[in-house]
Amino acid sequence: MENTKFISSFFDYKKMPDPKGEVAFIGRSNVGKSSLINFLTGVKNIAKVSSTPGKTQSINLFSFKNKFLVDLPGYGYAAKGKQNNVLLSVMVRDYLMKRENLKMIFVLVDCRIPVQKLDLAVIQLLDVYEKNFSIIITKVDKISKNALFNFMTDLQKNIAEVISKEVRCYTSSSEKKIGKEDILNAIMECYE
Repeated sequence: MENTKFISSFFDYKKMPDPKGEVAFIGRSNVGKSSLINFLTGVKNIAKVSSTPGKTQSINLFSFKNKFLVDLPGYGYAAKGKQNNVLLSVMVRDYLMKRENLKMIFVLVDCRIPVQKLDLAVIQLLDVYEKNFSIIITKVDKISKNALFNFMTDLQKNIAEVISKEVRCYTSSSEKKIGKEDILNAIMECYE
């Protein structure tokens, strides 16, 4: 698609170019961040999708319709028999807390598994640092409408236990092309 490209990978946010604003995607490993970026941009494999959790190790920057999207490394994956219980790497934490032109953070959660403590910890951290964030519930095509309703109810209840403000939630499925318009509208709103 026109004006859509992978810019580069970074291990230090200070070395990134300084566009007018960025929208970042974060979530557990294998939640579907790269698939979502491919779906939103309409460019297959612009973000590398892997079946191996924890494959994304760098901050990956993309341009899209003169906006900038950031694919962040996932958290919570098991590697070599050890669970990665570190909430966020120093690299990701520095990016999220110190990047001045970060307009919105989308926290992705997988509706096929119960709400995870790590996701709630990230949500709480973003709230404490007064970051602008929303939630994208991924892979909604994989469960029934009733199960999705129950998941969303449980998610809202769990969020209310860790922060006091309401959080906007979007549903998506890269496979079944669900939620693209709503998420793109939310991205565009960030730049207004």
